[in-house]
Amino acid sequence: MIVQALLGGIASEAIVDCWNTAGIHGDRSCPELPKHTHCCNCPVYAAAARRILERRAGTDSDSNDHVSEAPASSLGPRNSIVVFRLGSEYFALPANSIQEISPECPAHSIPHRQSRLPIGLVNVQGELLITAALNVLLGTEASPKGETPRGRRHVVVACNGLRFAFLADDVCDILEHTSDQTVAAPPTLSSNFTRGLRQNGGRTIAILDPELIMGAVNREIA
Repeated sequence: MIVQALLGGIASEAIVDCWNTAGIHGDRSCPELPKHTHCCNCPVYAAAARRILERRAGTDSDSNDHVSEAPASSLGPRNSIVVFRLGSEYFALPANSIQEISPECPAHSIPHRQSRLPIGLVNVQGELLITAALNVLLGTEASPKGETPRGRRHVVVACNGLRFAFLADDVCDILEHTSDQTVAAPPTLSSNFTRGLRQNGGRTIAILDPELIMGAVNREIA
Protein backbone atom coordinates (compact mmCIF):
# COMPACT_ATOMS: atom_id res chain seq x y z
CA MET A 1 0.00 0.00 0.00
CA ILE A 2 2.74 2.47 0.97
CA VAL A 3 4.82 1.66 -2.12
CA GLN A 4 1.80 1.98 -4.39
CA ALA A 5 0.95 5.36 -2.87
CA LEU A 6 4.49 6.61 -3.38
CA LEU A 7 4.59 5.36 -6.94
CA GLY A 8 1.38 7.24 -7.56
CA GLY A 9 3.08 10.38 -6.25
CA ILE A 10 6.04 9.87 -8.58
CA ALA A 11 3.70 9.55 -11.54
CA SER A 12 2.45 13.07 -10.77
CA GLU A 13 4.48 16.22 -11.40
CA ALA A 14 6.30 16.13 -8.06
CA ILE A 15 8.90 13.46 -7.31
CA VAL A 16 8.50 11.94 -3.85
CA ASP A 17 11.98 11.76 -2.36
CA CYS A 18 11.09 9.28 0.38
CA TRP A 19 14.73 8.13 0.53
CA ASN A 20 15.50 11.47 2.22
CA THR A 21 12.74 11.22 4.85
CA ALA A 22 11.90 7.60 5.63
CA GLY A 23 14.70 5.86 3.76
CA ILE A 24 18.45 5.44 3.90
CA HIS A 25 19.08 9.22 4.16
CA GLY A 26 16.21 9.80 6.61
CA ASP A 27 14.97 8.14 9.79
CA ARG A 28 14.86 4.66 8.14
CA SER A 29 11.26 4.16 9.21
CA CYS A 30 10.15 2.85 5.78
CA PRO A 31 8.75 -0.69 6.21
CA GLU A 32 10.17 -1.65 2.80
CA LEU A 33 13.76 -0.79 3.73
CA PRO A 34 14.65 -4.12 5.43
CA LYS A 35 13.47 -6.01 2.35
CA HIS A 36 15.47 -3.90 -0.13
CA THR A 37 18.49 -3.17 2.15
CA HIS A 38 19.09 0.14 0.34
CA CYS A 39 16.75 2.63 -1.32
CA CYS A 40 18.55 2.25 -4.66
CA ASN A 41 17.15 -1.31 -4.83
CA CYS A 42 13.56 -0.15 -4.29
CA PRO A 43 11.01 0.22 -7.15
CA VAL A 44 10.10 3.69 -5.81
CA TYR A 45 13.68 4.85 -6.34
CA ALA A 46 13.77 3.25 -9.81
CA ALA A 47 10.50 4.95 -10.73
CA ALA A 48 11.89 8.30 -9.58
CA ALA A 49 14.94 7.74 -11.79
CA ARG A 50 12.71 7.03 -14.79
CA ARG A 51 10.68 10.14 -14.05
CA ILE A 52 13.81 12.29 -13.96
CA LEU A 53 14.99 10.83 -17.28
CA GLU A 54 11.55 11.45 -18.84
CA ARG A 55 11.62 15.04 -17.67
CA ARG A 56 15.13 15.56 -19.04
CA ALA A 57 14.24 14.02 -22.41
CA GLY A 58 11.05 16.09 -22.66
CA THR A 59 12.82 19.29 -21.71
CA ASP A 60 15.63 18.63 -24.18
CA SER A 61 13.15 18.32 -27.05
CA ASP A 62 11.97 21.86 -26.27
CA SER A 63 15.43 23.23 -25.59
CA ASN A 64 14.98 26.05 -28.11
CA ASP A 65 12.38 27.55 -25.80
CA HIS A 66 14.91 27.98 -23.00
CA VAL A 67 17.23 30.90 -22.51
CA SER A 68 20.55 30.26 -20.79
CA GLU A 69 20.94 32.36 -17.69
CA ALA A 70 23.10 32.30 -14.57
CA PRO A 71 21.56 30.40 -11.65
CA ALA A 72 20.89 32.44 -8.52
CA SER A 73 23.59 30.58 -6.60
CA SER A 74 26.30 30.83 -9.27
CA LEU A 75 29.87 31.27 -8.09
CA GLY A 76 31.83 34.40 -8.88
CA PRO A 77 31.33 37.13 -11.50
CA ARG A 78 30.15 36.36 -15.02
CA ASN A 79 33.66 36.57 -16.52
CA SER A 80 35.23 34.07 -14.12
CA ILE A 81 35.94 30.38 -14.58
CA VAL A 82 36.13 27.49 -12.11
CA VAL A 83 39.15 25.25 -12.64
CA PHE A 84 38.99 21.55 -11.79
CA ARG A 85 41.03 18.42 -12.39
CA LEU A 86 40.05 15.13 -13.99
CA GLY A 87 42.88 12.64 -13.62
CA SER A 88 46.04 14.51 -14.61
CA GLU A 89 44.32 17.09 -16.84
CA TYR A 90 42.85 20.48 -15.97
CA PHE A 91 39.56 21.88 -17.23
CA ALA A 92 37.36 24.86 -16.47
CA LEU A 93 33.74 25.89 -16.84
CA PRO A 94 32.26 29.39 -16.67
CA ALA A 95 31.44 30.15 -13.04
CA ASN A 96 27.92 31.21 -13.97
CA SER A 97 27.22 27.65 -15.20
CA ILE A 98 28.19 26.03 -11.89
CA GLN A 99 25.41 25.95 -9.33
CA GLU A 100 27.00 24.03 -6.50
CA ILE A 101 30.17 22.26 -5.40
CA SER A 102 29.64 19.53 -2.79
CA PRO A 103 31.73 16.80 -1.16
CA GLU A 104 31.77 13.49 -3.02
CA CYS A 105 28.45 11.64 -2.69
CA PRO A 106 27.76 7.95 -3.36
CA ALA A 107 26.48 7.46 -6.90
CA HIS A 108 24.03 4.73 -7.87
CA SER A 109 23.44 3.16 -11.26
CA ILE A 110 20.09 3.51 -12.97
CA PRO A 111 18.34 0.10 -13.11
CA HIS A 112 18.04 -1.60 -16.52
CA ARG A 113 19.88 1.12 -18.41
CA GLN A 114 23.03 0.95 -20.49
CA SER A 115 24.88 3.86 -22.05
CA ARG A 116 28.26 4.54 -23.65
CA LEU A 117 28.65 7.33 -21.13
CA PRO A 118 28.36 6.04 -17.54
CA ILE A 119 25.28 7.74 -16.09
CA GLY A 120 23.80 7.35 -12.63
CA LEU A 121 22.02 9.16 -9.83
CA VAL A 122 23.56 11.09 -6.97
CA ASN A 123 21.97 12.68 -3.92
CA VAL A 124 23.32 16.23 -3.61
CA GLN A 125 22.01 18.16 -0.62
CA GLY A 126 18.91 15.97 -0.54
CA GLU A 127 18.13 16.32 -4.26
CA LEU A 128 18.43 13.46 -6.72
CA LEU A 129 20.43 14.48 -9.80
CA ILE A 130 21.75 12.80 -12.92
CA THR A 131 25.51 12.26 -12.67
CA ALA A 132 27.71 11.61 -15.71
CA ALA A 133 31.35 10.53 -16.03
CA LEU A 134 32.80 13.69 -17.56
CA ASN A 135 36.27 12.12 -17.93
CA VAL A 136 34.76 9.47 -20.25
CA LEU A 137 32.95 12.10 -22.31
CA LEU A 138 36.16 14.12 -22.68
CA GLY A 139 38.36 11.07 -23.32
CA THR A 140 40.67 11.74 -20.36
CA GLU A 141 42.24 9.12 -18.14
CA ALA A 142 40.76 8.54 -14.71
CA SER A 143 42.88 8.71 -11.58
CA PRO A 144 45.25 5.72 -11.25
CA LYS A 145 43.72 2.62 -9.72
CA GLY A 146 44.00 2.57 -5.97
CA GLU A 147 44.35 6.35 -5.79
CA THR A 148 41.51 8.14 -4.03
CA PRO A 149 42.02 11.90 -4.34
CA ARG A 150 41.19 13.73 -1.12
CA GLY A 151 39.77 16.72 -2.94
CA ARG A 152 37.05 14.92 -4.88
CA ARG A 153 33.90 17.01 -5.27
CA HIS A 154 30.60 16.69 -7.05
CA VAL A 155 30.09 19.72 -9.28
CA VAL A 156 26.53 20.64 -10.28
CA VAL A 157 26.29 22.26 -13.72
CA ALA A 158 23.22 24.27 -14.75
CA CYS A 159 22.60 25.31 -18.35
CA ASN A 160 19.44 26.09 -20.35
CA GLY A 161 17.22 25.15 -17.45
CA LEU A 162 18.82 21.69 -17.03
CA ARG A 163 21.22 20.35 -14.41
CA PHE A 164 23.55 17.44 -13.92
CA ALA A 165 26.46 16.58 -11.63
CA PHE A 166 29.92 15.23 -12.33
CA LEU A 167 32.73 14.07 -10.05
CA ALA A 168 35.95 16.12 -10.18
CA ASP A 169 39.16 14.80 -8.67
CA ASP A 170 39.84 18.30 -7.37
CA VAL A 171 38.35 21.79 -7.63
CA CYS A 172 41.39 24.02 -7.87
CA ASP A 173 40.62 27.69 -8.35
CA ILE A 174 38.32 30.48 -9.54
CA LEU A 175 40.03 32.73 -12.10
CA GLU A 176 39.08 35.94 -13.83
CA HIS A 177 38.91 35.18 -17.53
CA THR A 178 38.43 36.88 -20.88
CA SER A 179 38.25 35.33 -24.33
CA ASP A 180 41.55 36.89 -25.43
CA GLN A 181 43.35 34.72 -22.86
CA THR A 182 42.58 31.53 -24.81
CA VAL A 183 44.25 29.87 -27.77
CA ALA A 184 42.76 27.28 -30.10
CA ALA A 185 42.84 23.69 -28.86
CA PRO A 186 44.51 20.97 -30.97
CA PRO A 187 42.08 18.39 -32.40
CA THR A 188 41.30 15.87 -29.65
CA LEU A 189 38.14 14.31 -28.25
CA SER A 190 37.96 16.94 -25.51
CA SER A 191 38.48 19.76 -28.02
CA ASN A 192 35.00 19.02 -29.37
CA PHE A 193 33.67 20.53 -26.13
CA THR A 194 36.14 23.37 -25.56
CA ARG A 195 36.24 27.08 -26.24
CA GLY A 196 40.04 27.08 -26.16
CA LEU A 197 43.07 26.59 -23.94
CA ARG A 198 44.53 28.85 -21.29
CA GLN A 199 47.84 28.78 -19.44
CA ASN A 200 47.89 29.54 -15.72
CA GLY A 201 50.51 28.73 -13.10
CA GLY A 202 52.25 26.23 -15.38
CA ARG A 203 48.99 24.42 -16.11
CA THR A 204 47.24 24.04 -19.44
CA ILE A 205 43.52 24.47 -18.83
CA ALA A 206 40.84 23.49 -21.35
CA ILE A 207 37.91 25.93 -21.13
CA LEU A 208 34.76 23.84 -21.66
CA ASP A 209 31.52 24.99 -23.27
CA PRO A 210 28.65 24.13 -20.85
CA GLU A 211 26.03 24.02 -23.61
CA LEU A 212 28.02 21.45 -25.61
CA ILE A 213 28.61 19.36 -22.47
CA MET A 214 24.93 19.50 -21.49
CA GLY A 215 23.84 18.59 -25.02
CA ALA A 216 26.09 15.52 -25.05
CA VAL A 217 24.81 14.36 -21.66
CA ASN A 218 21.21 14.79 -22.77
CA ARG A 219 21.78 12.79 -25.93
CA GLU A 220 23.01 9.90 -23.79
CA ILE A 221 19.94 10.17 -21.55
CA ALA A 222 17.36 10.38 -24.35
